[in-house]
Amino acid sequence: MIKPHFLLALFLCSTFNSLFAVSQEIKYVPLAEAGQKEIDSEAFKAIDSYFDDVTIAGLGESTHGTSEFHPYRAELFKYLIENKDFNTLFLEADYADCVPISDYVAGESVDIREAMKALYWPWQTEELLALIEWMRAYNQERALEDQLQFVGVDGQWPDNASMKINDLLLSYSLKPLDSNRFTIVSDQEFQKLRKREYKDMLAYLRTYKEKDVSDFPRSSSFERSGNEDA
Repeated sequence: MIKPHFLLALFLCSTFNSLFAVSQEIKYVPLAEAGQKEIDSEAFKAIDSYFDDVTIAGLGESTHGTSEFHPYRAELFKYLIENKDFNTLFLEADYADCVPISDYVAGESVDIREAMKALYWPWQTEELLALIEWMRAYNQERALEDQLQFVGVDGQWPDNASMKINDLLLSYSLKPLDSNRFTIVSDQEFQKLRKREYKDMLAYLRTYKEKDVSDFPRSSSFERSGNEDA
């Protein structure tokens, strides 16, 4: 059974080529040659021991939009799943944007190509789609506790998340977020506010901070069945 504390984090903030070079006491290990078309997963055995006591691995890329990085990361992800009990892919994308993709990976009926349009442009690729399809097929053969997870962990573009929050608030007859002010907060434009606007903003934030949402039931339309303890 997959150990739930093992995670694979696909944080695209460091370069893939230097991932193993910058880690303490880990030397650069060449896994492929220039121009190599086929990915040999056997090459990953050279770095297998580096993941013996690792719970989170960050895989990056030197450039956005370069096709070769995507399948290579995908193959390493599969290797870690099958050999090191990793079970979760964290993508540099907004959590709310990835919920439909997570549902699809879990086996639900979702227009996956339409769902991927919400992602940042480097992730709208056939290569990532292929990995998502592989994860869905993998999960279909396994019990819920052994299935893979697909989670967004970036918070730079909260538009979709704010809409889902508004839907939740409205479903409980609560006042929705002020979308105009929410945009200013999310874009970190406090420095552009005049003094009066700044004071109004603080009053607005304090009002919502004081709201108690602890009485919301754990199960809602935004949580898929079987994930209540996530």
